[in-house]
Amino acid sequence: MNPAVVEVGPQTVRGPNSGPRDWISAAIECIDDRLALLDERPVEVRRLWSDLLDVVAAARGETLVLVVPTWWSTARVELVTDSARGVAAEVVVLQRASMLGAVNSAATVVEFSEEFAVVASPASEIEVLPRGDRDLAAHLGAAAEVLVDVPAGVARPAPALFARLRAAGIPVTHADRRRVVHAVTGVLPQSAPAGAADERSRRRATAVLTGVLLSVAALGGGWAAQGLSGQNRADSPTAVLVEGRVEILVPAQWTVERVTSGPGSARLRVSAPSGDRTALHITQSVGAAPATMADVAESLRRAFESEPAGVFADFDPGGSVGGRPAVTYREVRRDSETDWAVVIDGEVRIAIGCQSAAAHRATIDDVCARAVRSAHVVG
Repeated sequence: MNPAVVEVGPQTVRGPNSGPRDWISAAIECIDDRLALLDERPVEVRRLWSDLLDVVAAARGETLVLVVPTWWSTARVELVTDSARGVAAEVVVLQRASMLGAVNSAATVVEFSEEFAVVASPASEIEVLPRGDRDLAAHLGAAAEVLVDVPAGVARPAPALFARLRAAGIPVTHADRRRVVHAVTGVLPQSAPAGAADERSRRRATAVLTGVLLSVAALGGGWAAQGLSGQNRADSPTAVLVEGRVEILVPAQWTVERVTSGPGSARLRVSAPSGDRTALHITQSVGAAPATMADVAESLRRAFESEPAGVFADFDPGGSVGGRPAVTYREVRRDSETDWAVVIDGEVRIAIGCQSAAAHRATIDDVCARAVRSAHVVG
């Protein structure tokens, strides 16, 4: 396999070829929109991404590898993945921190964005921290070694961070384009099974790597994560899910889909692969000013008054989930129960529902606590 490797985002796009700067700027700035302005003309963002990837990939080989920010939302990854399907016979999507960590299992990978740092250490789940040098250096004090990943176009952290780590005896190395390409080679299969070429000619395949390797599900626009390598970075691997302004840790093997029908607000549903009703539900709303827990409790109390008796129960305005203060309550529907925790981060209210079959509520407790504990606003 001799793939074309293209680094996509967060600030630029680079690969075997250089793309037009105005195309790159418009594609990045408008990735969350349907249309972009290019030369003062409206263009469809999906088509712009497809044309851009075609130029940058240089039409080299049957496999195109897209290396994306670990923290990007599923919607962004879906957009660039769908746009790439017309460029190569096979499209593979790799998340930066997980990919770099997979080929250097001893290193703690620190992937920088403009506002925060994604930390992927060998012995724990992915964490997201502010870029503040002193806090970050303290957090990395127990690392055996640190691999710093600053994607192209992202401002480099102050040298003082690396000086503190080296003074503590922690080796520090930096990822560059060559290391990224080497890491891609290290995690991709080196040979295809017999008949794979014929299969590629019949259909276009897409693989997504998160943790180490995930595959994209076509059903309902969801993402099904299936660990294939057996080299998870934690006992219970997680993925960083970014939706709108909110970031949250969810199980890497669970399917993410958008729900816009049925009872309740529009939301993301993150479902367990077991096929039962075990799932997380995530919604968010933005107020005009920072809210208090008392504000949240009162607005929920008023909303419950218009609902049928028995649907909402166990309302607790002073609850706690995962050690975090929350307004909690239970939603009872046919054949399932959902325990909700509503937390606040500034003016953003984040509601996380933990659903399970009525007789198996304990099966989601750990996942629920981790999700609530990790939920916060980014950007």
